[in-house]
Amino acid sequence: MMTLCPDGHASASDDYCDQCGTPMRSRGAPAAAANGTNVERQTPVKELVPCSRCGAGRVGDDDPFCEVCGHRFGEEWESASDAWQWELVIAADHNQYERSGATDIAFPDSPTTRVVELSANEVRIGRRSASRNAEPEVDLSTEPEDPAVSHMHALLVRQDDGSYAVCDLGSTNGTTINDEPAALEANQLRRLENGDRIHVGAWTTLTVRCRN
Repeated sequence: MMTLCPDGHASASDDYCDQCGTPMRSRGAPAAAANGTNVERQTPVKELVPCSRCGAGRVGDDDPFCEVCGHRFGEEWESASDAWQWELVIAADHNQYERSGATDIAFPDSPTTRVVELSANEVRIGRRSASRNAEPEVDLSTEPEDPAVSHMHALLVRQDDGSYAVCDLGSTNGTTINDEPAALEANQLRRLENGDRIHVGAWTTLTVRCRN
């Protein structure tokens, strides 16, 4: 009785093909163990390498770009200052105003949005005051001024990869991140990702953004 091997050759042998020597069991089938049971070959799980720029996890091994910061996987990235610019988008945020419960402070009639580029290793956030010797790099004393922001409220610290971390400087009303209810502990660094929102004062939100 002739049997076709996996490569299509007719063979009189039922263990190896007479013409090409290929095992007669189908390719990819489980290997037979010594006791006659099938042994399943397991494919090693491929570890997905996180984004080298922002550290976000990779969703799939065929994704060409990071879903958080847009960095192309496979490209080395040493410093954000080479091709990427970090910045703060400062806005009057009505959601933050409602969360703060600062009913004694009026929300601005004409809220504005401004952008501050980040480049220094340390960037202080607060309200300028000559009498208090407070000169923060990000000055929130300009109109519309949020009086619930401390004169020296928070500090941004540049990290080795070019991103920033934030810490509260013992402010009166605290600093929160995104929708987290708990305020940051004073003088404890919290690493920031692209798109994170820093909430200070009665209605001020500073969104961290990275662009090229």
